[in-house]
Amino acid sequence: TLKVVRALREIGPGAISSLVNLLDEQEHDVPFLRPRGLDDTFRRMYGVGLPPRDTVSSTVCSALAQMGAVSQLVATLKHAREHVRWCAARALGNMRAEATSATFALISALADPSEGVRMAAAAALWAVLPDPAARVDTLLTAVSDEHSPVTARVPWALLFGEAEVPALMKSLHSDNAGVKRTAAWALREVLPALTHVHLPSGGSDYTLDYRTLTPDGVSQLLRDRPVVFEYLSRL
Repeated sequence: TLKVVRALREIGPGAISSLVNLLDEQEHDVPFLRPRGLDDTFRRMYGVGLPPRDTVSSTVCSALAQMGAVSQLVATLKHAREHVRWCAARALGNMRAEATSATFALISALADPSEGVRMAAAAALWAVLPDPAARVDTLLTAVSDEHSPVTARVPWALLFGEAEVPALMKSLHSDNAGVKRTAAWALREVLPALTHVHLPSGGSDYTLDYRTLTPDGVSQLLRDRPVVFEYLSRL
């Protein structure tokens, strides 16, 4: 079957529909065999396990990405089988800026019932939206509806890091209440290293516990002690 995938890839865009049809076979989700003990040897030498083993399905999605078949991969994000959805998300992430049109489909995939697919979609979004400020603006606006099935499942710590913190803090000033609320929750997850922060307060110092912050608490902190955020931005 791999020979078929390679042959279709060589044909080019005219073979896209034939490649997509290969995703219908569940047997194509079975990982390729590795030499016995290779995983243990790799972990012993490098301290980490080998990447997930490739399958025919993952090879098909990679071929679709090489052909620029964004719309087909977007449709595959809704495939019935979890592994195929994961392969599609990973392939879109590998396309980076070429897959910008898949942004909102990947955001929807953050509500996928599979944690693996959600993590792959988050990683893909990070690659597709390389600018931190654009990433924050796009994602907060898209998931700010508290009734959205995506909102409760977004892995903020995977999507955002230190580079996004200034944009997240700026979003706390948004005129959109949903964006402000979502930015607050995102900050709560994105700053695990700053869960407890010793902050100068002008008088006696105090310790800020981020784990106890609610969106309302962040808003009040912003009003009463804006110096806190100025301090954090310099960390």
